Amino acid sequence: LAFPTVTTTYIVYTTNDTCTNSDTVTVFVTPAPPADAGPDVEYCIGDSIQLNATGGVTYSWNPPDNLSNPNTFNPWVTSDTSITYVVTVGDGLGCFATDTVNVTVHPLPVISAGPDVQICIGDTTQLDATSGFVSYDWIPTDSISDPTAEDPFVWPTDTTGYIVTVI
Repeated sequence: LAFPTVTTTYIVYTTNDTCTNSDTVTVFVTPAPPADAGPDVEYCIGDSIQLNATGGVTYSWNPPDNLSNPNTFNPWVTSDTSITYVVTVGDGLGCFATDTVNVTVHPLPVISAGPDVQICIGDTTQLDATSGFVSYDWIPTDSISDPTAEDPFVWPTDTTGYIVTVI
């Protein structure tokens, strides 16, 4: 058995009672392709993200679960749980290499915009987004004391639904 790490030519000799003969065989060592699964990625549950491997001609992702196409360099991931993917990259000449990418899926933040309230025209009420976060964004922004506050005052002139986004 031979395990060359560089291209090597081997010579074999054979001898009988009166003659000697030889032959050669060259083992061409091709380096593995430079497999790169890309940087680790993060996203929120319910979203998706695209992976981007480089270094080869063929690509095979494992496990194939939650991938748009496990045999392409750039599949979309739509997993609800964190997972590590291994990509096997082929150079088209029979050499393969692998790399991994960690996909971290974060849960959505828990938030409550508070209960529905009823007020009379001209009255004011206070909204209360209980979440424990530090950044708030209320819409719509008209008739509201501070659209970036956790608990702004509002004075709508019509029935209005308020949406709060937290970071």
